[in-house]
Amino acid sequence: MIDSPPYISDTPATTQQRASFRDQLRHAIRDSGQNQLGISRATRIDQATLSKFLSGRRGLSVESIEKLAEHLGLELHPRTLAAKDE
Repeated sequence: MIDSPPYISDTPATTQQRASFRDQLRHAIRDSGQNQLGISRATRIDQATLSKFLSGRRGLSVESIEKLAEHLGLELHPRTLAAKDE
């Protein structure tokens, strides 16, 4: 059996923490002057997946969060990546 990667929605983070990260990501995307499609291509994260995360309809893998953070110049805090250590 292959384990799937941990998703932010599977972590013990509260709904408020997830919403906060989602809001920060939205602001970073807006401030970057890029659109979702451009970010999707640059990070190789499916645009539909990114859109669903930003609208609160799904989680993101830790790997995807790290890619987005690196691309947008965001700093991740340990709580954001708690699932990675579990």
